[in-house]
Amino acid sequence: MKQALTFKVLCTYLSLLVSLFLFRWQFWAFNHRYFSFQLMDFIHGVRFDLSLVGYLAFFSLPMFLLLGIIPNLKWRRYGLIALSLLLFIPCLLTECWDLVYFQYTLKRCSFDLYLFFGAGEDQSMWQPMLQRFWHLPLLWVAWTAAFLLTVMRIYKKVDDHRALKSLVIGFSTLFVLAFIIARNSFGPKPLGILDATSFDAPARSQLVLNSPFVVLKTLHNKPLTHREYMSREEEKKYFNPLTAYGAKSRMSQPNLIFFVLESFGAAQLRDTVNGLPLTPFLDSLFFMDPTTVYTHGLSNGKTSIECLPAIFAGIPSLQEVPYVISNYCTNEVDGFPQIARARGYSTLFFHGADEGSMRFSTTVEQLGFKSTFFKPKTHGNPQELGSWGYHDGAVFTTMLKELSRCTKPFLSAAFTLSSHEPYDLPAFHQKKYPQLPKEASSYRYTDDCLRAFFMSAKKEPWFANTLIIITGDHTPVHLDNSTYSIADYYRVPIAVVNGKFKKQGPIEHLNIVPWLCETLGWRVNLYGYGNDLKGDHVRYLNGIYHVWNQHTYLEYNEHIQQWKLRVNTSDNPRSIDSMKKRFLAKIQRFRNDLRWNTLHP
Repeated sequence: MKQALTFKVLCTYLSLLVSLFLFRWQFWAFNHRYFSFQLMDFIHGVRFDLSLVGYLAFFSLPMFLLLGIIPNLKWRRYGLIALSLLLFIPCLLTECWDLVYFQYTLKRCSFDLYLFFGAGEDQSMWQPMLQRFWHLPLLWVAWTAAFLLTVMRIYKKVDDHRALKSLVIGFSTLFVLAFIIARNSFGPKPLGILDATSFDAPARSQLVLNSPFVVLKTLHNKPLTHREYMSREEEKKYFNPLTAYGAKSRMSQPNLIFFVLESFGAAQLRDTVNGLPLTPFLDSLFFMDPTTVYTHGLSNGKTSIECLPAIFAGIPSLQEVPYVISNYCTNEVDGFPQIARARGYSTLFFHGADEGSMRFSTTVEQLGFKSTFFKPKTHGNPQELGSWGYHDGAVFTTMLKELSRCTKPFLSAAFTLSSHEPYDLPAFHQKKYPQLPKEASSYRYTDDCLRAFFMSAKKEPWFANTLIIITGDHTPVHLDNSTYSIADYYRVPIAVVNGKFKKQGPIEHLNIVPWLCETLGWRVNLYGYGNDLKGDHVRYLNGIYHVWNQHTYLEYNEHIQQWKLRVNTSDNPRSIDSMKKRFLAKIQRFRNDLRWNTLHP
């Protein structure tokens, strides 16, 4: 019985799919000491296998069609077999490589790491690795031979005499299916690497993923710069992201609530528009309430997705691509919610948008939030539903209900969205402040919602034992101007409310959690880039590193290895050299920790 070429090509893709599924079993067999067996990991992994095969089909189907119309049957068969092998061998190579690589970093290899090794870095490692893993070349040959025999059987006969029109229709159908399967998502974004963390603990995501999918998804990301500025011993003299806390004070475990306010800079406080204050409640809370420690602090970056990893895992934004969409987004981190859960805390996260918005759902799960409440779980009326999702009032109401019923103590975080354009606020609020333009009105709306939350929360028995941290995720970027200092570009409010403190509060996102751990007396080894409250500030903006403290401001263009001294009021002639060393040690350590999956104690 003659089989159509479209069916044979489909069989090729199915063979690739089966191979990927078997590769996952091979990966587990080699690394089973890192994973307890859970069948659901293999079932969830099929989704990523399908997506990869969809991408391969999407790009290779036109070539299969061209090979299918070659008049010479012999060369047609050879061409179809060769193309099939061309799809299979890169998948096999990446899978075999990760059998080794995973044992060193506990993650699958991204594309930039292949460039790193291919550029000749650490050549001394190859000989001992080949001696230790001598069986991998044999495994590669066996897999290649098995797949070759399979496709030779599939293309044993290729004398398909169907009309070209029929072939084009068949391949077009496969092409559309390939696109749907590759995307593998009905949300705003296609299936990504970080989605693997939504099924289970982040460490298990490496079993759910497959190696070629990780490489494919990191092809477009800019490779991590590799420069060795100093030895590891010298690096430790100038910077160490590990700090031990808990030896100085008695431990306390209050409830913790984080409010992260969208596009909310320090400049929005004490501001008025048309005679109406934008943040009257926050103004009174921050500047007149004796239980509040307030700082004109610094955000970690200029986008929302940079905020949560900075606050809850101490991860800075020192690269071109934000961490959560970088090649390293599935690295193991020791998030503050994980630390709190180990101390008996319930952990909850609230956001009014859909789960896929800004990768928040996978990000907060990776950080350790156990219970998450996005748009589907938010209780609100239709008036409170905007373009992005439920507005802040509905989110805070849902949050209040959940906090009252959850086990205490709790760690909760709410990320607002109403002060994000298009500012389509509920009609009842627009009527309340008709003199305010939309953006200004959005700040007043969030302020009113916070006031209502506090008024209700104060009636709850848990409120007296609750610390509330309020900050902005970043400044409103469109309001930045050329008169700003470098710090002004990141200036956001940071306040700790409902406590009795006699010391300075945290001064940037990166040291909110270190400040809390020290203040509460938690005995913990903490990883982060904000552990030193008096340290230098470092930001990466528009291709330039900006490094500053109260005396000195430096700019560093790494591409051309050029420093510029902008400000210096220090009397110490060696302070600039020391500052440069501290910065270089910091970015060297950060890049190595990203590359080798050591963003944790």
